[in-house]
Amino acid sequence: MHTRYGLIAIAIGVGLLLGAAHPAYATRLSTKDMVYRSADLNCTELQSTIDGGTGSGYFESKVWSWQAIYFPVLLPCTQALYRPPGHIIGKPHGWKWDGSQWSLCFTTDYLSNSQDVYILTVYTQPDHVLCGDGWYSTQSYGYVWVNNQWYGGALWSPSRWIP
Repeated sequence: MHTRYGLIAIAIGVGLLLGAAHPAYATRLSTKDMVYRSADLNCTELQSTIDGGTGSGYFESKVWSWQAIYFPVLLPCTQALYRPPGHIIGKPHGWKWDGSQWSLCFTTDYLSNSQDVYILTVYTQPDHVLCGDGWYSTQSYGYVWVNNQWYGGALWSPSRWIP
């Protein structure tokens, strides 16, 4: 009887060890940067994220709208700048490394905020990896409409293997 419980404990231990052998598959990788700063002190910050934990990939663009405040000195890009509906847009592109260059695997349409916010998150999580096993990266786009003009840019996530 003790041998049977011992074998079960060993089997559970091996299963836990094998499950922990690929912790990167459950880790999101992101790059975050200020992609626009204006003379009137409005800022657009963008984060580009990729995750392969689901086995199909997760591709995310997150956009922030900021402004500078004076308290008691200038603090650039620290105050949330809430924008009305349709004034923050973002989209992620999924790219795959083909061995010699990055190739566009899929794209999405721009999505915008539907209420007054200063952060917009746009993501896609396909049911399957659209372009097969390989190294993927997210190219995020994010823009904020201020003073009758779009301000923002693009940013790449780190790359990761998605099986």
